[in-house]
Amino acid sequence: MAGADQVMATHVAHNTDFDYTVIDSALIVRERVGVLDSLIHAAVITQTLPLLLEEGEQLLKRPSLAAGNDPQRIFDLETNLRVAEFKVAQWKGADSLRQRGLVADLVGLAMDSTGRRRQLFVVGDLPKHFLQTSKRPVVNLLSKSALRLRTSEIISPETTVAKFTHDSDVEIID
Repeated sequence: MAGADQVMATHVAHNTDFDYTVIDSALIVRERVGVLDSLIHAAVITQTLPLLLEEGEQLLKRPSLAAGNDPQRIFDLETNLRVAEFKVAQWKGADSLRQRGLVADLVGLAMDSTGRRRQLFVVGDLPKHFLQTSKRPVVNLLSKSALRLRTSEIISPETTVAKFTHDSDVEIID
């Protein structure tokens, strides 16, 4: 379209697939993308449960079938044998918001004192690599998290993400 005049711009507008239907559809998808995230989260947990549950293992609460938690459900999955969080976003490299959420979930799992297995499910190598190698202080990544996480006694100001991950006894599963 470089150098196009009104006639050429009109020609392109009428002869491409970028019509008003595409615009309307794109706006609807953008408006409901949060619903799409929840759908993916629910589908992943639903399809993963039959693979995870061991003989004698039972759900204690309904799994969190939407991204995010509510006050009655601290973890995405709680059974008599495990607590787990699912982070199903695909990282692309510049993932500071995802890093914050991932570290908050890791700390939340590490704080569980019930003796159950603690697991954090991620998608791809990048989240796991970040948790195992990052020298960023955990407290910096929790600055916008829930107060119970920010004030946890299991975190010291100098603890790095990699050190915390190593010491947390939370299993990171891709």
